[in-house]
Amino acid sequence: MKKIIYSLIILMTVLVSCNEYLEEDPLIVSPNNFPTTEGDIQSLFGPSLNHLHNSGGYFERALMFLNEVGADNGGTRRNLGDNGRGDMNFYTISTTNGEVTRAWRELYQGVNEMNFIVVSLENSEEDWAPTYLGAAKAWRAYLYSDLVQHFGEVPLLIDPIDNVAEASGTLRAPVLDVYEQIVQDLQDAEVLLEGHEWSFPGWLPDESFAKAALARAYMVMSGNAVNVDRWAQAAAKAKEVKALGKYSLVPRYRDLWQIENKNNNEILIAGQRSLDGGDTRSLINNRTRPRVSGVDYAGSGDFNANIEFYNKFTLGDIRREVSVAIEFIDSLVDPVRIVPFTEFRDGNRGRHPHYRKYWDSDRPPESFGDQSNRNSNAIPVMRYAEVLLMIAEADNEANGPTQDAYDAINEVRDRAGLSPLSGLTKEQFRDAVRLERELELCMEGKRRFDLIRWGTFLEVMAQDQFAKDNIQPFHILFPIPDDERRLNPAITQNPGYADGSGN
Repeated sequence: MKKIIYSLIILMTVLVSCNEYLEEDPLIVSPNNFPTTEGDIQSLFGPSLNHLHNSGGYFERALMFLNEVGADNGGTRRNLGDNGRGDMNFYTISTTNGEVTRAWRELYQGVNEMNFIVVSLENSEEDWAPTYLGAAKAWRAYLYSDLVQHFGEVPLLIDPIDNVAEASGTLRAPVLDVYEQIVQDLQDAEVLLEGHEWSFPGWLPDESFAKAALARAYMVMSGNAVNVDRWAQAAAKAKEVKALGKYSLVPRYRDLWQIENKNNNEILIAGQRSLDGGDTRSLINNRTRPRVSGVDYAGSGDFNANIEFYNKFTLGDIRREVSVAIEFIDSLVDPVRIVPFTEFRDGNRGRHPHYRKYWDSDRPPESFGDQSNRNSNAIPVMRYAEVLLMIAEADNEANGPTQDAYDAINEVRDRAGLSPLSGLTKEQFRDAVRLERELELCMEGKRRFDLIRWGTFLEVMAQDQFAKDNIQPFHILFPIPDDERRLNPAITQNPGYADGSGN
């Protein structure tokens, strides 16, 4: 069995933090202390994935810096350096970049913990074990899919390790080998999770998530970075999710983002946050709210949009005002003050709109001051609208714009208040579905992945106001973090990145 380097920093220390990001102790488990009851494994799954979705975790922080700040429609007020956060905007990305290192560590920590559950349950005779085994395999596959898209060839871990010395000398596996493991895990998960309904909310995936994640994997395999045609299989798997009939679009797009609706019927998987304190609280509301001089309860301004993206929405698209804010309402003064984005304090990079999705806009404005602007937002990892757009894109690539493809994209457009599409060529439909993904899924950690698999990343980023002077072909992949290469020198660096340098 193959093994991998598992960062000594993850196993033995606390994740790097600063005063505005919460510290987190890693969960360390061993085959000698693994729980043996269903209740025990339920309690294990939450902490095992907590580091991925808490306020400083991968899905709320590193993924957004890599895939949204590192794409064309938004950015950050952070300066160059600043733990690597501002560098994501300008593509001055080093092998010591803090957000890239964070992504690698958190994804592999999640992989290692899912591996532990898989190994512990694969020979279990308990009647509850198969569904938890399926959940662990589905998550392992999803995390590997992000790893391979960020870094290309990566070490392929299928056994858990608890000692760094075990993994010394491990090599990076070919991309197709990693995808073979991803596909196998998701096919196994489909069977193990078939028909199962979890009795409590959380991050435990069901059969629909396994199928949707498999459709996603097939689409990435079919794209520019891998170029193995799996479009028909991707379309088939996404259609299977629709046929199960378990999920549907929330009728009003605005309602989808309200905290009181966070476990709605459109969400296949989303992080569960609460206001119980500590790392149970989300910071996405704070990070996407602008910094505004003299206004209470503004945010840190970490993630902003740009006016060019705002203008891509047509006037009748109801998602525009829900997704992007071009003004901030200061309702704590009399009279109420409307602050335009030209007054937002975005550092030395000009003034920019901000993403509004996670503001929970129906709450009283003063409530945003509760608990230092933290709240109980849930960030979706996958939702049904994305499944419909998978059907549209994959079916068009496999067969041209079929009726199934039209039905899927038009269902998303109808909720947005847009007229249905018809009579398009394959190329026109391709452009339409790409735009629809851009608008529908903004600030959900999808954009950079999409640009790369479409083969448009370099062309688009060459027009980006911040990246255009530095973007290079090798930026399609991120660097392997120096810390990991010091622990395991057998891991080679991606082309274009000088070992231990600043660029």
